[in-house]
Amino acid sequence: MADWIGLAESAYRLDGELDDWVGGVRDACGAILDQGLGVAVHTFRTTPTTLRTESIAVHAGPPGFEDIVRAANESASPEGVARFLGWGTSVMTMSEAIFAPLPEERDTFMEASRSTLQDVLGVMVLCGGGRGMSISIPIPETRAATPIERRHLGRIGAHLAAGLRLRASLAADPASLDDDDAEAVLDPTGAVRDAHGQASGEQPRARLRHAVHQLEQARSRSRREDPESLGLWEGLVAGRWSLVDRFDSDGRRFIVAHRNEPRLGDPRGLSTREHQVCEHVGTGRSNKEIAYEFGVTESAVANAAGRAQRKLGLSSRLELASFFAPGGPRARLVSFELGGETFAAAAAEVTDENALLQLPPAEREVTLHLLRGATNAEIGRLRGTSQHTVANQVQSIFERLGVRSRVELAARLGGA
Repeated sequence: MADWIGLAESAYRLDGELDDWVGGVRDACGAILDQGLGVAVHTFRTTPTTLRTESIAVHAGPPGFEDIVRAANESASPEGVARFLGWGTSVMTMSEAIFAPLPEERDTFMEASRSTLQDVLGVMVLCGGGRGMSISIPIPETRAATPIERRHLGRIGAHLAAGLRLRASLAADPASLDDDDAEAVLDPTGAVRDAHGQASGEQPRARLRHAVHQLEQARSRSRREDPESLGLWEGLVAGRWSLVDRFDSDGRRFIVAHRNEPRLGDPRGLSTREHQVCEHVGTGRSNKEIAYEFGVTESAVANAAGRAQRKLGLSSRLELASFFAPGGPRARLVSFELGGETFAAAAAEVTDENALLQLPPAEREVTLHLLRGATNAEIGRLRGTSQHTVANQVQSIFERLGVRSRVELAARLGGA
């Protein structure tokens, strides 16, 4: 049985060591995601120049699959590693994320994989501070991730990110996940047994009750095999809480709401929510995908992105995506103090020249206009061509670079 809800549940099993958790995720996803070439689940740490595997578990795959994954990580160039230094969840193939902007990485990957793998579909979860995890799914042909894969695997990634953050909290403070430290405790009917802090108000209590009802619907036997049921279970509730099962001494089950939002500092004056949203915009994710991860409305995401854009003095969402793209200007930003105030500065190119060189000269020029936020009509006037011609060129650019939208284009080319 393809148990998609069971895969999401595996993210919140917090007992045992990291190897146990990674193995549990592997067991839950192997039969669902394996496309005939195996599945690998691994956590890793990065520095500005290296990527080091922490824990790994594989399902099937070629001989020596675990060693292949380790070798691929260890052989990544500093330029390739830079693309793992951001924050957020993404679903991409190696061709999209690494080989397109850095063609030389394909030869290194083929050598590390002993020429047994052509491409890998990945669910990449980056938690900031050089910590992350991935589900790696070898695929038999070079291609981009499909929209359906992005939706389903992106939702799984949201739960894995929440589980990884909870595990980090547990490692830092073993008492942090005790029931007494939770902000709310509910039973499976949605009845609130206890609530304090920000969960004590009527609106948060109602929000948590609704979330538990949705979760229990998703867990019903008739829904577990349908990946669309993941839409009932938010990555976070109200951008703040993760829901975790707890059992008391006589076996009764409760759902505990733990505070678990990503906590990010930002030297440019962005709020935590604005920074969270911007990091996801930098990976090319839509408002709908970001809203799912944080359990908030699409309008709240759009408003946060708009506020951040104004604070940073950027003229469009395209510039925002380019700025926060993995390996882009945000990744190279440094903070410093002067006269008692905190400043941020960076020196970096804003476009990926290697990717631009893949395009014919005319499409290259159109791409630069797109990155400046020009419409098809404006580009047509500037280049003396019809709007229809520009639309065809834009579609060709998207297909060549493996992106679906102008925001993804900016994120893709911003990661120089």
